[in-house]
Amino acid sequence: MIKKITILVLFSAALWTHNIPMSHQQIPKQRSLVSFVVTSPNANVRWTKNQSYTIQWTKGVQSSNTVRILLSNPAGNALIHIIKDPGPNTGSFQWSIPESIPAGRYKIFVRVSNTQISDMSDEFSIAEEMKAKPVDLSLRQVIVKKPQENRRYAPNASIPIEWETKIQNYVLKTNNMLYFDIDIYDQNGANKIFTIEERVKYDKYYLGGDRYRLNWNWSPYAGNAAVKTGYYKIKITPKLADGPGGMPGFSGKIHLSRGIQAITETLYPRIRDRHSRRVKEHDIKDHPPVPPAEMPQGTASKPGSARVGFLYFKKRTDPLFGGTWFFVGYVFRSRITFPIEELRKPGRTITKASLRLIVKDHSRYGATNVTGYPAPDRCGGKLYLLTAPWSGRCIDTPGYAFATLPNQKDYTLDVTGYVQDWFTGSQPNHGFLLGSVDESFQEPDDFRTNKCLSWYNAVLTIELLER
Repeated sequence: MIKKITILVLFSAALWTHNIPMSHQQIPKQRSLVSFVVTSPNANVRWTKNQSYTIQWTKGVQSSNTVRILLSNPAGNALIHIIKDPGPNTGSFQWSIPESIPAGRYKIFVRVSNTQISDMSDEFSIAEEMKAKPVDLSLRQVIVKKPQENRRYAPNASIPIEWETKIQNYVLKTNNMLYFDIDIYDQNGANKIFTIEERVKYDKYYLGGDRYRLNWNWSPYAGNAAVKTGYYKIKITPKLADGPGGMPGFSGKIHLSRGIQAITETLYPRIRDRHSRRVKEHDIKDHPPVPPAEMPQGTASKPGSARVGFLYFKKRTDPLFGGTWFFVGYVFRSRITFPIEELRKPGRTITKASLRLIVKDHSRYGATNVTGYPAPDRCGGKLYLLTAPWSGRCIDTPGYAFATLPNQKDYTLDVTGYVQDWFTGSQPNHGFLLGSVDESFQEPDDFRTNKCLSWYNAVLTIELLER
């Protein structure tokens, strides 16, 4: 069998210097030597710019470990590009075709370094890289079919949302996935109220060609407090995984009616706690004249909690050398107010209000001869409804007592009528006043301290109907 044998004839060593422009360099003609053949690329193979391909040759037995790999014109007599010089004589080389090489027909020339051994590949072609055409977003315009213009939907209705779009063929042939965002807008389509659903896939209903129809069911009142009675539009926005997906579409203007909905709101209080002090037989004094540093240890306020109770004790004028004893008494009260005005909105009425008082911390010790001394669970006494601003003095109570706290750490009262009056504005909202279980300033008959302090957390739960 006769094998293809080639041999390289060098015109001049100067032809291979890199200083000569490639377009003017020439590829020497070939003459035969045994066992060296370029096997790839084959005849009529098409390679693409910016892609990587394998150049292959039969290595055989040569004296050199390196080769020169060159790109020539189809005639094999002009050097176009130096692919690798020197490159490893391993029998293959991975070549990434650069953008600078013009599209056309070529051959690849491989020569063993410092020898006459070489071969030329078959003629093949290099083509331009296939690039996606710019996306015409108008071809993917969303057309919203449902809900239709001027449709009215009752409370708790399930609203069908249906739209059509055209999907360009290249999207279907690539890994790009087209999604849709569904949002509710005001009736002018200018302001988004909230998002109904995100990233809804397009593979729902195929209409033929490149047209698709999708649908979605939405219950607008299921946990969506932002939806009020009024007019809205629904917007469908297409999005690609790697960029804009098309032109969004709006539904016609629709009317949503909440009807009567039951709502529960939870309010947390604003606390103002104060103490009054009596020394010997002098008048009771309120908090401001008493520096915090002079307050007895363990009686400090705690943020967010209502402090109530009392502290009675005797104190010697001269602890080292005797002196006279005198009585000191503190009584602690707290005003509890809630921001009812935050709930005032048209169409709302309050059906129930519950005030919950929870003892979060408690401290007591002392004699048992104090009138009304409580059991250990709590130090709160009477609960007052304030009908005027409270001065902060414990001897000042502008209102009336409507409840006495039981001996419980967690107690809930029905305060519906008072909160309804505040909500409608028929009565001013001055809040509640929580008093101490003992406010007598009774002096102990011995020299021990009598103390009972509780810190309460308060929560107001309000049930409303909203149209």
